Amino acid sequence: MFKKNITNFIKQSPMESNLYSIFSVNKKENNNFLKSKTFKKLLASLAVLLFFGVGFQLDAQVTKQLYLSESDTLDRIDPVATGDGTTSTTVEINIDASPSVVEGTTTSNSGDNPGTTFSLTHISDAGDNRLLLVGISLQRDKADALVTGVTYGGSPMTSVGQVANGNKARIAIYQMVDPPVGSATVEATFSASPDKGVVMGATTFLGVDQATPLGTFAPATAKSTTPTVNVTSATGELVFDVVAVKDVAASADGLQDELWSTNPDKVGGGASTKSGSTSTTMSWTTGDKEWAIGGVSIKPYIPATSVSFTQAPVMCSDFTISSGGTITVTNYINVLSGSMPPSPNITATLKYGSTTIASLSSPSYAGSILTWSGTIASTVTVPAGDTIVLQISSAQTGVSFAIEYDSDTKPSKVEISTPTFITIDSYELYDAPYPNGTLITTAPIDAPSYVRIVTSDPFGAYDITSTDLDFTDPSAGTSSITLSSANVVSSIGCEKIYEYEWTPSEVGSWTIDATANEGFEDAVTATESMSPTVYSFVDAIDDFESYTLNTPLPIAVLDNDLGDVDATTVTVITPPNFGSTGVVAGVITYTPNTGSTNNDSFTYKVCSSTDGGVCDIATVYVNNCDAGAAENKVGGIVFLEVKPDDGIYNPGETLMNGITVDLYADTDCSGTIDAGEDTPVQTTTSGVDGRYSFTTTATGCYITKLDLSGTTDYIPSLLEYGTVNFTVLGTCDLYQNLGMMETIDLEVSKTVDDETPVVGDLITFTITVTNNGPDDATDVEVYDVLSPKLSFDSYTATGGTTYDENTGLWDVGSLANGTTETL
Repeated sequence: MFKKNITNFIKQSPMESNLYSIFSVNKKENNNFLKSKTFKKLLASLAVLLFFGVGFQLDAQVTKQLYLSESDTLDRIDPVATGDGTTSTTVEINIDASPSVVEGTTTSNSGDNPGTTFSLTHISDAGDNRLLLVGISLQRDKADALVTGVTYGGSPMTSVGQVANGNKARIAIYQMVDPPVGSATVEATFSASPDKGVVMGATTFLGVDQATPLGTFAPATAKSTTPTVNVTSATGELVFDVVAVKDVAASADGLQDELWSTNPDKVGGGASTKSGSTSTTMSWTTGDKEWAIGGVSIKPYIPATSVSFTQAPVMCSDFTISSGGTITVTNYINVLSGSMPPSPNITATLKYGSTTIASLSSPSYAGSILTWSGTIASTVTVPAGDTIVLQISSAQTGVSFAIEYDSDTKPSKVEISTPTFITIDSYELYDAPYPNGTLITTAPIDAPSYVRIVTSDPFGAYDITSTDLDFTDPSAGTSSITLSSANVVSSIGCEKIYEYEWTPSEVGSWTIDATANEGFEDAVTATESMSPTVYSFVDAIDDFESYTLNTPLPIAVLDNDLGDVDATTVTVITPPNFGSTGVVAGVITYTPNTGSTNNDSFTYKVCSSTDGGVCDIATVYVNNCDAGAAENKVGGIVFLEVKPDDGIYNPGETLMNGITVDLYADTDCSGTIDAGEDTPVQTTTSGVDGRYSFTTTATGCYITKLDLSGTTDYIPSLLEYGTVNFTVLGTCDLYQNLGMMETIDLEVSKTVDDETPVVGDLITFTITVTNNGPDDATDVEVYDVLSPKLSFDSYTATGGTTYDENTGLWDVGSLANGTTETL
């Protein structure tokens, strides 16, 4: 209790830097220290100093990593620990580049009435940032022919645009970004044969922007001697155009570089390029004929001078970097050209919004790694909802490079020294699984209790990776378990809740240490401890069995009982009416009276093996099984469930007459009615005593189920299904009881008076419960469990409703049809 009391005192003090966590940065190194007398004395001393107002500051500093990740983001997922074998690479970073588009190889071909396909062989040049453009000029007599597609090496190209002057002349332009190097076939397909000729050419361009290679396609048509089109462009770009003229050839303007021009039959076709400006005019000279022309600007690849990585997801809660805290940036790089000096003029800037956290210059360069390091002059807090951004900016001449990241061989990252890291906000023991249960400090032996750990992290729940539990029993024996995603019962925002079902096997004082782990580095943790007392406990549970005529029935009554039951203490308290009992080693043998076919019952008592004064009593029900040697019987009772809907028939609950029950063959023994099993094999109705039964002549699994389709007054309770598995014939299972409940429509709504509170604000939640009928409701309960980050102040309610802040239970009680309760 000393350790727990001191811990609670510290938590209530302003020292939220968490005196426990300062000594738990590395679990492996500090776990023993946390349990030592030295640490307890230190906590006591610190508590006394705090109590008397001694002024000092104690901050735990840890190092957290943000890893450069795909899509230019920063996150907490370590590519080394997760075995990420795929490396991402930034764009080229280079301040020396003079961007320009370079013409590579041009190939052209022409033909007269070629049919619906036409091709040429083109050699695509090797080089960086390639773009292939194909231009087509065609003419068809009396009717137009469309260009329906173009492929290069069998791969489809993308249409840039096409335009036609009726059936007199048509052009089309197609593109392919980063075409394969080498020789391949360009093939165009048409909706009909261009019977007046086709001209097609292909040119590979180098130094083209791969993300946005082209501007906007500009078309024009007319009849004149000067086919002309104005193309929107910019200085440094290269404009490409294609022309088609009816019946005659055309020549490009002298300021243009003519790529091809020919006149195979009637159509004249050609293509050219010209250096771009704000608006570039492409013009040709020809006869006074109908023409079509189209052009587009080719955009040069411009190397970046900086790249940025933005944290994703956003910061979940405030994140602090203290004055004097260290920031280290490590980037793996690939030098594309030039030579990187040992201390290049490259800056790493860390910021959020418009606030600069740190600007680090003059990194060291060695072994293809750039490393920046520096300290923070004054404390910086990144607010919740904001993001940390890393910007790498180069002013280094004579070198071009790219950053490599997000793989187990190139784990580029940012390391930040911070007092803000994972915390355990709540560490408690409950008597039922999440979200239910009442807080307990003692636990029954050999029965489940629930260890619940509420953790949070400024980077969000995804950064909380596991929680370790270390158990020390009253005999000083130890055991450990790591809670993973399978033990997570809630994960929202900054918070992740782990729960472990603990069934202690020894009476006395236990210690359970919790260590919450963040990230994949196995370095930063938060710890807490609890010391529950385990007490002797016995919960004897009723048994339901079937006997056959004149045959003794051994019943292992302890098999379903809970706690540290002692088989030697089993005694029959109330004997059966139609038979006798004997007890051997906790097994009670029921012997029916000769010729008896009566249903019977008796009670027994069992006590704890560690405390003979702790005992419990249960009832054993035995029904007569009159199944023949070649059959089985399954049955039970249909009853009206009252609150709580516990799925158990309790004496006094109403037995229901005339309710339809269906029997299904559960062929795969799954315990559910699957597709192909949804047709009943038998149907019956319950009798005046609520009982129903079916007789089967085959072994296997069966399901009994209420059929309430003909009524709106009732719904199934937890006992909607009954399941049984007959492995031999001549047996019975007469305890497949099925519950039902009266239909009542309860509507619950909840509002809050302040949706954006800050720490210290008083928040009022208002809950309304309305009974929409058709009947009055009794035993109404509403569960509304507060977040562990809120502390309860007070409550008000109408109609005498009470609230338990520990369990979150509003005990409304009765609620008449049409009435509303405000909580």
